[in-house]
Amino acid sequence: MTSDSRLVASVVIEHCKGVFEGLKSLVDIGGGTGSVAIVIANALPEINCIVFDLLHKCKEAIPSKENGGKVIIIDMVLMEHNLEKGNDKSYEILLFFDMLMMIHVPGKERNQQDWAKLFFDAGFSDYNIIPMLGLRSIIEVFP
Repeated sequence: MTSDSRLVASVVIEHCKGVFEGLKSLVDIGGGTGSVAIVIANALPEINCIVFDLLHKCKEAIPSKENGGKVIIIDMVLMEHNLEKGNDKSYEILLFFDMLMMIHVPGKERNQQDWAKLFFDAGFSDYNIIPMLGLRSIIEVFP
């Protein structure tokens, strides 16, 4: 997972650096060994990166949207075009992740509506999904 995290973080820094504009600090929630935070801190030394492997009240710590506050999530968003015929490799990868999640972790894959419900139920006001690296997307969530 560390190698995968480093790869994804590198791609985000190279192709989607704009999501970090104006940020002064970044908290990697569920960051484990900090591999994503290390890549970001090396590429953007002006951002203070912190790693938490568990943080229950992160929304209260985020500045308002007007003051540049947001949550950045890099995860899969199931999209209809990922499941269309002719996109066999994407479908195979989705099946692989379904099996991985059933066996190893108590998580689940989410579509855009699932993510929206999660954000709004948690009290966030808006979000933006930016498709990138294959099945993964950058999700910006605003207080």
